[in-house]
Amino acid sequence: MLNWFFSSSLLLAATLALRALFHRRLDPRWTYALWLPAALRLLCPVALFRRPAIPLNWVSGAGWPAAGLQGTAGGSFPWLTALWLLGVLVTAAVLLFSNLHFARRLRRIRQPVDLTQRPPVYQAALPSPCLFGLLRPAIYCTPHLGELAPYVLAHERAHYRQGDHLWCLVRCLCLALHWFNPLVWFAARFSREDGELSCDARALDQLDPEQRLAYGRALLAFGSASAGRQPSLPFRGAKPLLSRRLQTIAHRPVVLRSAGLAAACLMAVAGLLAFTAPSPTARSPQEALDALDRSIHVTQDALTFTIPQGLEPTDWQITIAGRRVETDGFSHSVHIAHGEKPGGWLPGTYSIPLDSGYTDLLFQAVLQTEEGPLVLERTLL
Repeated sequence: MLNWFFSSSLLLAATLALRALFHRRLDPRWTYALWLPAALRLLCPVALFRRPAIPLNWVSGAGWPAAGLQGTAGGSFPWLTALWLLGVLVTAAVLLFSNLHFARRLRRIRQPVDLTQRPPVYQAALPSPCLFGLLRPAIYCTPHLGELAPYVLAHERAHYRQGDHLWCLVRCLCLALHWFNPLVWFAARFSREDGELSCDARALDQLDPEQRLAYGRALLAFGSASAGRQPSLPFRGAKPLLSRRLQTIAHRPVVLRSAGLAAACLMAVAGLLAFTAPSPTARSPQEALDALDRSIHVTQDALTFTIPQGLEPTDWQITIAGRRVETDGFSHSVHIAHGEKPGGWLPGTYSIPLDSGYTDLLFQAVLQTEEGPLVLERTLL
């Protein structure tokens, strides 16, 4: 799961960087498409490809009590999982309630205008026209559009053609699953802005060149509307976005095919890396036991050993026991590790602090195999 969160965050950062680098030389529709790999990675918790593993795990034993080994390599923290699930449920509930409340409001105030079109058109007293609905999306226009109606409808139909009512659902799912990640919230905002610019480009393609000015006037007419909080795809936008949209309409940027090709190649590489995870190193049980034996090191301060990759964590049983002399001169037996471990012994390097009080120390590893257990025993002190 940590690989999922980490790789998706890196892919979002790469998307934001490519967006900032190429947005002045890319068609807005291409810029909007750059978000697709990131959205897929945010929704897909598993890696699709594997690469050779590079052992990077290191678990310090500082603070572990002598009575038991408390750390894990790649650890298992059920309370963090529970907190994440709670955040997912709360965020999903808030987003669902917001959309259901807005849907009930629309059903109460809407008046049919043209039900023969797809999507159908309704009139409703809203701050701005919008496209709303998942299974049966519809366009909701404000009253008294007059001569602005063709431009408003062109924009909202562009939203429908590029599937933005479905992309809204994708954004909500990403926000619910990654509620703790501020990068995801920024990405949701910027992807929505790019969606508006993409719709402007689609709508302007359907209009005559002389109608560009009228389309800009329609934007201005709703740009001063009350922002409100409607979970939909409104015709207007925030003032910085509105200014950028008007500049794009007035002066269509020069689009370079080479920039589009470069952005697509870089995004393909970033997406491939984000969907790739380390693969366990294949090895026989005896090779794994030998690798563990070679990794055991004892110094005056610590005992370190490495559980190799390639086997199930629950196949390992590690026991570390010995005797310890206290400052009062009395000695007693100690057990640092007790064989099995909740969640198993995950691959990684473990470190156990030692001091001069230990007089005997025995390390035993038992590896369960189909042919029976393999045992490694080492007297360390």
